[in-house]
Amino acid sequence: MANSNRQRRLAHLVATTLVLLLAVSGPAQGKESKKRKRQFTVSLTVGKKLTAAREAMAEEQWSVAIEALEKTKQKADRGKLSAHERALVYQFMSLIYASQEKYPTSLEYMAKCLAEDALPLPTQLSMMFNTAQIHLAIEQFAEAAAALERWFEHTDRPTSTAYYLLAVSYYQMEDYTRALVPARKAVEIAKAPKQSWLQLLVGLYLSDNRYAEAIAPLEVLVTNFPKKSYYTQLSALYAQLNQDEKSLAIMQLAYHQGFLILDPELRRLCQMYLYHGLPQRAASLMEKAMREKKVEIDEESLELLANSWLMARDLDKALDPLARAAELAEAGDTYVRLGQIYLEREEWDAASDALSKGIDRGVEKEGNAQLLLGIAYFNQDEPDSAKRAFRVARNFEASKTSALRWIEMLD
Repeated sequence: MANSNRQRRLAHLVATTLVLLLAVSGPAQGKESKKRKRQFTVSLTVGKKLTAAREAMAEEQWSVAIEALEKTKQKADRGKLSAHERALVYQFMSLIYASQEKYPTSLEYMAKCLAEDALPLPTQLSMMFNTAQIHLAIEQFAEAAAALERWFEHTDRPTSTAYYLLAVSYYQMEDYTRALVPARKAVEIAKAPKQSWLQLLVGLYLSDNRYAEAIAPLEVLVTNFPKKSYYTQLSALYAQLNQDEKSLAIMQLAYHQGFLILDPELRRLCQMYLYHGLPQRAASLMEKAMREKKVEIDEESLELLANSWLMARDLDKALDPLARAAELAEAGDTYVRLGQIYLEREEWDAASDALSKGIDRGVEKEGNAQLLLGIAYFNQDEPDSAKRAFRVARNFEASKTSALRWIEMLD
């Protein structure tokens, strides 16, 4: 695929240069001296050979084109032609070989053409630029950078595309420091920066941990080329810079535009809602995601939903997901939390049942769980069961004092 794209780019390059060839005798743009202008003449004999070669090239008859120029090229090599004629011959030869993907040979002729310095300035600059593009396309990045730097020295019309290609050359050489300046310039002077230009600039900023400066081009990417990766990256950058509200706002935009559809993304957004004190939104999000089967129903997701309703102070809606989470959990701590809610609601039977199940599975703070179980039994008028639970609770430092008071009261 990469090869195919490269060939298409070079084919376009060749076509563009052929258009320039048709205009070589036209008025030159830029700072061209009158003396230099008078040098752009071609003899009738050389002109016929160039025309024959151009016609063969238009038909993609490359061997015919080479044959048409062979004797003229030999004269050029022996210095029998004018500098302008030599430059044209070498320019044609470079295009013929580029069209056949014989890039090293093409580059040799481009170098000979440029060395004559005998083409109209716009054409000369185009040849410099084309040389850089071919070097870049065949992954000769150092040569591409050098060619572009020479082009910048001679042109008074630097373009955003040229700055981008220079940045890419240095980036491919892993010289990120030198890549940053032209990458930034490409975006600054462009009327509408391309997506790849903005991506490169963001990547260079991030590679240097310049998070604040990466925000602006990433915001343009989000606005003009909306993709999930840009939203999540921008949200992460805001979070990195402690701009938590903006981080949440970007994730909400991504969600409402349909970018967040994966289980981990939806859980993360739910957690962000909880962190920002928006439990109602968190709960609604999780319920919808579970209903649409975008989030797997497991211990973690059920507990996240239950926590959302608990923070929203809706105990009724928290009970079911918390009970289901407790059933799926290996340890019993979720059952203890469930038991606490039942105690608050004065549902003593349900509380003792949940607490007993939790203790049977093993809990982190058994003393507290036994204390709660004793309280549940006490309110069920089961003093013996309550005393047994309190006696176990007194064996733990954290619950010892409270357990002894309950035992004393029961005695």
